[in-house]
Amino acid sequence: MTPNQTFKSEVIQLSPRLVFRRITDPDEMAYVYHLRYLTFCVVAGIVDPSLFPGQIETDEYDANSLHFGLYQDEKLIAYGRMVLPCERFPIERSAELPFFEREHSVESSRVLVLKEHRNSDTVWHLFNGGYRFCQANNVTNMLSFSNQLMFNGY
Repeated sequence: MTPNQTFKSEVIQLSPRLVFRRITDPDEMAYVYHLRYLTFCVVAGIVDPSLFPGQIETDEYDANSLHFGLYQDEKLIAYGRMVLPCERFPIERSAELPFFEREHSVESSRVLVLKEHRNSDTVWHLFNGGYRFCQANNVTNMLSFSNQLMFNGY
């Protein structure tokens, strides 16, 4: 899998008002990177903001990732990325994983929900869209790390 290929189910209608879709537009990605800065650097304080003087939070995994948004009435309300198979997933910096089929795996990371939509349903819909995308594209493992921030909807 590579970020430049076409995938099945890049747009998934979850309900009449909710759509899960891949983000590829550069302007939309700039907005998402700024939201990531606000969420992970400013609000949650888990990433050092001095590393991103332009207030755009990116890392070495973004180029090998698929970026998805959850949209309500065509407005972005949540975001997450799927890091595609690589030599070492971000989660492997912190944990040793048992054997898994790396070529059929992705890592869900940098998940965020806009403040006015932070409730368990929004996160559930975001992951439901991700799960359905994985099913359609022969991805059998979705790796993820969670903590209290995730349960709060960051």
